[in-house]
Amino acid sequence: MTTTIEHLQSALNGLGLKAVEARLENLLEQASKTEPSYADFLRDLLGCEVDARQAGICALDSNWLIYPL
Repeated sequence: MTTTIEHLQSALNGLGLKAVEARLENLLEQASKTEPSYADFLRDLLGCEVDARQAGICALDSNWLIYPL
């Protein structure tokens, strides 16, 4: 039987939200403790993905500077 967390992780994976998928359980645990509004939780959830993607872009930029073609 598939749990709710597994369903969420599968959906996040299907949407390509890898950073959120990886941190989902921690984000949910933190939310259960702090009880943020839905909007605040969604902001934090999506912020996690944005931060990870920006970090990836910065890493690519750094590699380009180090190893130009």
